Amino acid sequence: GAALLFCAAGLGGAGAGGIEAAGKTLGLEGALKELKAEVTPQEIKIDLSADVLFDFDKADLKPEGKAAIDAQVVGKLAQINKLELVLVTGHTDRIGTQAYNQKLSERRADAVRNYLVSKGVPKDKIEALGMGEKQLIPGLVCEQKNLKEKIACLQPNRRVEIQAKGEATKP
Repeated sequence: GAALLFCAAGLGGAGAGGIEAAGKTLGLEGALKELKAEVTPQEIKIDLSADVLFDFDKADLKPEGKAAIDAQVVGKLAQINKLELVLVTGHTDRIGTQAYNQKLSERRADAVRNYLVSKGVPKDKIEALGMGEKQLIPGLVCEQKNLKEKIACLQPNRRVEIQAKGEATKP
């Protein structure tokens, strides 16, 4: 942040409500701009493969999934000064019914949210939602007859996206 220090000689004709710079009287907003202090929005987006986080068709975080969240997410969230929102979105592939995939994506998003809470991220700042198979990766074509091959081909659709928004004050 920026600290404003006024001394009697520095106020000129501005009075206590502002600061005089280049002959102009500025309000607090103007004074902050004059001191080049700014609050900048900060946003991060991280895509994690569901195959790293979870076993196929499961919503329990694997040890390597927790390690991936620790390495790729927790540290980055700590870099945001004033955390406003963390959006955790689960996605599935198209194998299975839409209703089943919707529930699976919700359970996966909840699992990631709960893990972030266990790492100190405030629960009231996290929103978890599942998209099921509604946002498939564009252009991914998987026509394999063999189920294992199709599952492997569709892997990019199985993911959890984490978006965080906040503010960083830069002097």
